Amino acid sequence: MPGNELEQLREQIPEAFPPARFHGSITTCDCEECLDLRKALSGQRWDEVPTAFLDFTCSPALLDAEAFQAFLPAYMLRGLDDLKRERVVLEFTVYSLCPELHPRQMDYPDATCRVDDPRSGPSDQKLLALRRLPRRGR
Repeated sequence: MPGNELEQLREQIPEAFPPARFHGSITTCDCEECLDLRKALSGQRWDEVPTAFLDFTCSPALLDAEAFQAFLPAYMLRGLDDLKRERVVLEFTVYSLCPELHPRQMDYPDATCRVDDPRSGPSDQKLLALRRLPRRGR
C-alpha cells in the first residue's frame, strides 16, 4: 500500500470511529483472559489502549458486540503499523471480521473461552453493530 494511501487510511479510521470512553460490557465470559480484558478496557477510549496490550491480545475477537465496535479501531490502526513484518494483529483482526472463518467449538474441546462462545455474542452481531454506525457524509 503506497505511503499516502496508508496515511489517508490512518486519518479515516479516527474520523469513522471517534474516540469515546467505553463503559459498557466488555465480555461476558469469566475465563482469566476475558477477566483481564474487562479490567484493562473498562472505562477506556480506543485511542488510549497501549500497543503492548493490542499486541498481546492480537484481536478484538473475544469482545462482545458493543466492545468490539468500541475498540476495533485500535486494532485496525495497530494492524497497519506492522504491514511488513509479522502482521499478527492485522491478520487476527481481519479474521475477527469473518465469522465463517472462526474455529468451531468442536475443534477445540478443551478451550475455556471461544470466539463463538454464545455468552460473548456471535460475530454476526458484531458486524451488524458496525453496520449500524452512522457514516460520515451520508
